[in-house]
Parts: sequence; C-alpha cells; structure tokens
Amino acid sequence: FSWGYGKNGALGQGSFSNCYKPSKIYVSDSLVLAVECGSQHSGFLTKTGKVLMCGANHSGQLGIGSREDKPVATLMKGIDIPVEQISLGVTHTLILTQSREVFSTGGNNFGQLGLGHKQTMEIPQKLQDLTHIRKVACGQHSGAISADGELYLWGTCTFGIHLTPHKVVSSETAKIAEFDIGGSFGVALDFAGRLWAWGTNTSGELGLGSYAPKGAPMVVEGKEVAQVYCGSAYVFAVPKKGIYQRYRSRASPMPGQFRNKEMSEERYSDLNSKDNSKFSSPYNKDEPAISTIKGEKNSYEMDSAKGREERDKLEADLRAALKELNEAKRELTSLKQEKNTAIASLEKEKHELIMKLNGLESKYDRDSDAFIKLQLSLNDKEIELKTVKTEAELAKQNFSSLRADYNRVLESLQSEKQDSTQLLEKAEAFDRELQRVSKVRTSLENRNAKLERLNNEKDAEYFLYADCRLRKVKSDLARVFNELAETQNKYESIKKYTDEVKQNLDAARKENHENILKIEELIKEKIQLANELNQAAHCSERYDEDVKTDGMGSDKENRDSNMFDITPAFYRASQVESCKGEIDEKLQGILAKCTVRVQA
Repeated sequence: FSWGYGKNGALGQGSFSNCYKPSKIYVSDSLVLAVECGSQHSGFLTKTGKVLMCGANHSGQLGIGSREDKPVATLMKGIDIPVEQISLGVTHTLILTQSREVFSTGGNNFGQLGLGHKQTMEIPQKLQDLTHIRKVACGQHSGAISADGELYLWGTCTFGIHLTPHKVVSSETAKIAEFDIGGSFGVALDFAGRLWAWGTNTSGELGLGSYAPKGAPMVVEGKEVAQVYCGSAYVFAVPKKGIYQRYRSRASPMPGQFRNKEMSEERYSDLNSKDNSKFSSPYNKDEPAISTIKGEKNSYEMDSAKGREERDKLEADLRAALKELNEAKRELTSLKQEKNTAIASLEKEKHELIMKLNGLESKYDRDSDAFIKLQLSLNDKEIELKTVKTEAELAKQNFSSLRADYNRVLESLQSEKQDSTQLLEKAEAFDRELQRVSKVRTSLENRNAKLERLNNEKDAEYFLYADCRLRKVKSDLARVFNELAETQNKYESIKKYTDEVKQNLDAARKENHENILKIEELIKEKIQLANELNQAAHCSERYDEDVKTDGMGSDKENRDSNMFDITPAFYRASQVESCKGEIDEKLQGILAKCTVRVQA
C-alpha cells in the first residue's frame, strides 16, 4: 500500500497524482521482502533478489537506462546477481548484492556514487574498491560497513570530498554493528553499544550537546543503544533493553493499557472518589500547592468555630484555585490545539520546502551538467579564437609583405611600360621604313621582270650568260636563307633567354635594353640596305637609259657591267625581305612580352 505525495510517480500507482489514503498497488509476481523510500523515488526488493523502482528519475536514480520518470514499478537493469539490500538517497541509489558487492546509480554531482568521478549514471555501476560489505546506506552522501566492522564513507560532507570509498573507522578502533545516514549526517553503533556520529549539526542531530559539525565520527558519551534510525535532521535510538521490556519491568502498565479488569476498576474508582490524593495527572503542575491546602483543611476541621470560618475561607480559596486550575487546563488545551495546528502548518511548509529543495537540487543537477557543457564549449571557442587570432596576425604580416612586393612590382612595371612604349615607337618607325623598302623592292621586281622580258628577246649567248648570273643569284639567295636559319636559331636562343628573364625583373630590363640595341642595329642595317637599294635603283635607271640609247647589240660590255651591278642589288633586296620577317617576329615577341607584363 502507498499514499501521500505522488507528483513524481513515487507512489507506484500508475499516475502522477497525490493520494490521501492507503491504496493497494501491484509491484511484482514475486513476494516483496523490503520497501525503501528516497527523496522522490521508491524501491522494492523481491524474494528472487530483483529490484523494481518507481518515481523521479531526472538523475538516473532508478537505474533503468534512461531518465524518464516512472509511475509504476520498473525492473532495474545492469545487475544479474541477486540483491540483498537497497538504500535510496536524495538523487541516487545503492545496491548490495548477495555476493557482498556494491553497485550505485543516479546523481553524482558530489561524488556520492563512489566511482572516482562526478559523472551521472543511468545504469548501476560496480564499486571496484568495496568487497565483503554487510550493509549500505545513503542520504546526501553514502556509506557502507564491511564484514570486519569497518566503516566506509564517500561523497561530499563535513569530512571532505571523497570520490571513492574512504575508511573512517577501522576494525582496530571499533567494530561497527549498525549505522544509518540522514540528510548530511550519519550515526553508527559498534558492538560495544557505543554510538558514533558525524556530519552537519545544524539542529543538534549528532547528540553531542552542541551545534558544531564533525568531520569524523565522534562517540556520543553515556548512551548505550541497540538500534538507530535517521531522519533528514533527527535521530531515534532504541536502548539495549528495548522500550517494551522497560515498561514490563515496572509496577505500572504501559501507557494506555491495564493489566486486568480489577486494576481498571480500581483506577476508575480512584478517579471518582472525593479523596483524589491518589489521582496523578501529568498535566497538573499545581498539584503540590493543592495538597498543601488540603492538609491545612483537615487540621482546621478539628478547631473551633473560628477555625471553621477560616476553613470556609480556605475552601473558598480552594474552589477559586480549582476554578483557575480548570481555566488553566482549558487554556492549556487551547494552546495544545494551536500548537498542533502550528505543527501541522509547519509540517506542510516543511514538506513544501523539501519539495522545493528537491526541485532546486534537480535543477542544480541539470544546471551543473549544462554549465559543464557550456564550460567545455567556451574552452573550445577560446582555443578557436586564439587560432583565428594567430592566423589573422600571420595573414596581416603576409598582406604587408605582399603589399610591399606589389608596390615594387608596380614600380618595375611602370618603368618597363615606359621602356616598352619607347620600343613600340621605334618598332612602328622601323615598320614604316620596311614598308618603304618593300615598295622599292616591288619596283625592283617589276624592273627585273622587264629585264627578263628583254633578255628573252636577246640572243642565246646572252641568255645563257644571264642564266648563269641567275644561278649565281640563286646560290647567293640559298646562302642568305642559310644565314636566315642561323639567325632563326639565334632568335630561338634569344627567346629562351627571354623566358628565363621573366623570372627576374632586373634581368628583363637588361633584356629589353639589349633588344632595343638590336633594333637600333637592325635600323642601321635597314638604312644601309636602303642606301644599297637606292644605289641599285640608280644602277637600274642607268641600265634602262643605256638600253634606250644604245640598244641590246651595242656596247655589250657596258651592259654586262651594268648587269653585274644590278645583281648585288637584287641579292641585297632579297636579303632585306628575309630580314624583314625575322625583324617582325622579334618585334612581335618583344611586344607580346611587354603586353603580358603590363597586364600582370
């Protein structure tokens, strides 16, 4: 049966509602041997050694592998060994198996699981350092006693912070028989009957005659008990003889009981007799004064009439005292009712505060986990920020270096652009001169054609002679073509050198200067060729005049000499034509290089 606060499902009734009277619940097909209540969860131990849990599970205290609250009894996971005992704390659970091993699950913000860390667990985990354990208990912290009577504590309390079981009472000091843990304190009982206490002491729960906390177990002097029980901040202790044996050894019966009917009737007659000296009320604080007045009354009854008057007066005083006593009793009853009402109100407020405290603890657990995750996230962000700052500094330095390089390259390109502009102007002038040379060459070709027509009309001897001269010209042309191929090879080597100069701006300037010098030489050569062409043209004009004046048959020797003068001119004209292509290619290559560099 269960009843009371059920908003977290701890009643096991299948709902999250409160219940104001005992209600029957179903737990398991096996017989339930023990029931344990925690702050907001409940546990059931069956005859087969299984553990079933219900209630709040925000910290994994149910040990079912999740954090979902359960309003019905649910089998705990992770333990295949039959269980001997369970103990439920505020947000965690301890399990003692029949093999005397200890498991823990649930909240672990204070190290109360004893696993060496503060990570919350949803499935029971074995405590590796504990063996041969006889009993476990837990509240805000946890504890256990071994078969040798040694006391172990772990978690966070006045004794400090211990993430694993810490021996606080050894078998040489005392052998612990029983113990229990409340909220943030605990008491233990050794085999000699001595009582030990430790922890917070805000309400005097340690029984040491003060409110000072104790970080280690201290002996409570003058108390020999057989059993102890802890609440959240209070303790009950059973003496060695036991409560029932103490009442049996006394002449009077236990409160609220009579040994037989005769005793009951005797007590009833005493209460109704006029002489109520046998009556004893635990609430009558004025009984000695009344007895004194009664004695004086009996003495005055044997006196004279004067004594009777005094006796009447005393009786009146007695009645007034009794009336005041009755009024005091009524006031006492009223005060008791007010006290009970106040106690009930305080208990209700206490329960509400406990629920708020549990809610705050749950919120603290969640906030702690969130804070840890946030702290880890902030640490990662700080590392990323430092990395970004370092990269930004490096990028800034690289940008400064690149900007300086850019300025240098820009200055170099501007200088090179000026050189290229001058070179282009010279190339255009050279191109115009070549066009003029080409016109002269065309004119010479026309004249040559005319001479060929004239030669066809001459005699065979002169034609053979002209043919020989033509072969000589062809051989000269072949030689010029060979020189042109050599010049082309030179140009290829110059081009290769130009590709290498691209890697170094200073070398490029030098190469441009050399190209300018070469162009100037070519221009000089072109001028020389032009002069030769002019001479050839002059010779041709003289030849034409000779042909017109003398005819082909007269003065053959002069005509032959003029023919020989014209032949070198034709040869040089052909050479100029071949050089023009070479010079054009060189100029185009130089212009292309300058254009690429200006674009870059």
